[in-house]
Amino acid sequence: MKNPVAILFANLKGNLGDFAILQAILEDVSLRLPGHPIHVFHHPFTAVNNENLAVFRASAPEFELAGPTYSIRFPFYVKWLTRYRMWKHIQAWYILAMEKKARSDAIRFEQYEAVIVAGGDQWGGSNPGASMFGTVKAISHHNSRIYAYPFSVSAQAFRFNSPMAIREYFAEIRAPIIARDMMTRNNLLTCGVDATFGNDCVFALGHIADKIPPMPHRDLCRVILIVTGSSNRNRLQIVASGLLSAGIPIEFMTTSPPEDAEWFEELARRLGVPVRTPVSWQEAVGELKASSLIVTNRLHAMIFSCFGNTAILPISDRAKAGALAEDMGLIDVAHSIEEISPDRVRKAIANRELTIKIMHAYRAQSQNEMLAPAFDV
Repeated sequence: MKNPVAILFANLKGNLGDFAILQAILEDVSLRLPGHPIHVFHHPFTAVNNENLAVFRASAPEFELAGPTYSIRFPFYVKWLTRYRMWKHIQAWYILAMEKKARSDAIRFEQYEAVIVAGGDQWGGSNPGASMFGTVKAISHHNSRIYAYPFSVSAQAFRFNSPMAIREYFAEIRAPIIARDMMTRNNLLTCGVDATFGNDCVFALGHIADKIPPMPHRDLCRVILIVTGSSNRNRLQIVASGLLSAGIPIEFMTTSPPEDAEWFEELARRLGVPVRTPVSWQEAVGELKASSLIVTNRLHAMIFSCFGNTAILPISDRAKAGALAEDMGLIDVAHSIEEISPDRVRKAIANRELTIKIMHAYRAQSQNEMLAPAFDV
């Protein structure tokens, strides 16, 4: 039997974008490293959504769920120091502690053909960031074949770790280090990390997404609102009410039910409109294909929309969505949910052909960008 391949820090909590990332990695590894068993180690700070996982397994390449990745937690009486400059030294100490804690057990990764860090929004925060960097450092003592799929890094990571530390940590990952947006690439370059601009590996699923039909029995004129963030909850009700009063058909949809489904359902009840809660990324793509406009601040809702003929009106109040909107060169980008008015939505619908043209051009361009690491095994 061939040596296995490990995928670390896969987020299986029920976010459909993260499931799509994992499927893109599984498809790529199965193609380029055929015959190697794949072991998926899920993110230690998110629970596994077994319902979504069961649906996911039905269409994804075969893999074994091998348990959580290593982790370390800061005591609550330490975390309040994150506001101070000294935190970089504290985080570095905990990453070293994480490395020492996991080093002896990490010998089990010695025989892996490749150790892969899942793409997505990674390396940030205190507990997740320290756990990820510490895990990579621990495994590197036994296996240097460590790779990473395209990722973005929140500003927090650069506030919590010194440039020298970031250079040291990413030095354990084999080149190329692929940033999925220019904002992340520029921040890494500033720290001295030789990062390459690539794109979210979900774009590699286009051949699958193209075969997904639009969801039947839907109003093709509907505007779907996919807006997350606790600060947007009251604002979204005001905006949605305004759109309905103007005669614009709307529906709510979530691509991350654990985060948004409950309050979307409550809001939908108040306004008397449907809410869609797809259980797979493929179902989400089908829903988006059967609509006229997507108003969203979610990154993968934007990417899923590129697989159809539906325009997006992005809201850039989340860094990931804002970075993608900028990289795509979209003309109309709202900075906050308050900017979504009936006139703005009508204008976006009127300009949808131009927006779709830009989206499709970016999707085509993404096939020329790096969507996966260069395995040299």
